[in-house]
Amino acid sequence: MYEIFTDTAANLDGSLLNELGVGLIPFSFFYNGEEHRVTSLDTFDGHAYYDMMRAGTEVTTSLVDPQRYIDGFTPLLETGRDILFVGMSGGISGSYASAEVAAATLREEFPERKIRLVDTLSASLAEGLLVIKAVESRAEGLSLDETADRLLESRHRMCQVFTVGNLKYLKRGGRISNLKAAVGTVLQIKPLLKGDPEGKIVCFGQVRGRKKSIEMMAEQYDRYAENAEAETIGIAHADCPEDAEALIALLNRSHPPKNVILACYEPMTGAHVGPDALALFFYGGNAMWVNVLSMVLFGIAIGVLICFLGGLMAVDIVPRKATGAALGVVGMTSYIAAGIQDVASGWLIDSNITVAADGVKHYDFGPVAIFWLAAAVISFLLPLLNRGKVKEF
Repeated sequence: MYEIFTDTAANLDGSLLNELGVGLIPFSFFYNGEEHRVTSLDTFDGHAYYDMMRAGTEVTTSLVDPQRYIDGFTPLLETGRDILFVGMSGGISGSYASAEVAAATLREEFPERKIRLVDTLSASLAEGLLVIKAVESRAEGLSLDETADRLLESRHRMCQVFTVGNLKYLKRGGRISNLKAAVGTVLQIKPLLKGDPEGKIVCFGQVRGRKKSIEMMAEQYDRYAENAEAETIGIAHADCPEDAEALIALLNRSHPPKNVILACYEPMTGAHVGPDALALFFYGGNAMWVNVLSMVLFGIAIGVLICFLGGLMAVDIVPRKATGAALGVVGMTSYIAAGIQDVASGWLIDSNITVAADGVKHYDFGPVAIFWLAAAVISFLLPLLNRGKVKEF
């Protein structure tokens, strides 16, 4: 039996977490010199909080101490339970690194217990949706490792699109420069942001005006949502419920989702995106067939080019009467060599995979890079060493 934990950044109400059977690691925020710890979002007054920020109160956050994770996990480990922690992106906050430190400490204290951490590469309801998937997987009878592996795959299909109401919060977080913030504020430029594959926040577009930014978010959903009618999506807003409802109306035009979790941005992430931020989270396609087709086309193009260049070299170094045979041999050997290269490269890559304590795979590309470099050098030297040995008829 294993227990699932998450943190405040998952943006899930305490009542829902209790219903799902999920433990919470509380985060803190600070203003007016005081620390405020969020043990449940049920009592969080988003309107008052974001009005306070609009009035000029500066809210800050800090790294969560590893001891907070230890205090949360230890009681369950002592009763013989394993732990699956589904946490906020390590690319956004250093708190995930604190969870790793805590897990390493607890593994030494409870060597018979299993502790796995999943970096969701996200925050807010993107993280929350992955927590819900973890609960569903456990209910299906999946083991801790199977559930963690499912989350590690699903996190790369999670689409996160959001915009903000005031650029100064992005400026304070270093997302944009002072000049861009000043010009954007005057011109009513609204950035469109997303989570990248490393779990960091990046800007992928900008439009003029709030209405247009919401329309562009809906366009991203229409373009990338996969099996929308069967999925639950998340929408988080920083005290702008009317804009959230407008976004839902746009989403329902063509691909209405099965369910919408609507929530006010929790205070920690909200401190960095600011009042009137609006975010959309949904599962998108992994475009596997696009990747396969792209690689096939790329392989064909490269293969034809190599055979063509190899044929020209063969014609140049063999007698004229043997050029046809040379071209045929070059074509055959090119395909054979390519097959050997694929097998050898795959074996070298698979043989140099290490799995970290949290189950994440790490690849060492050093050996295969040496193999590629050696093959390239040999391919260059062979024609040089044989140059002049063949006499022209």
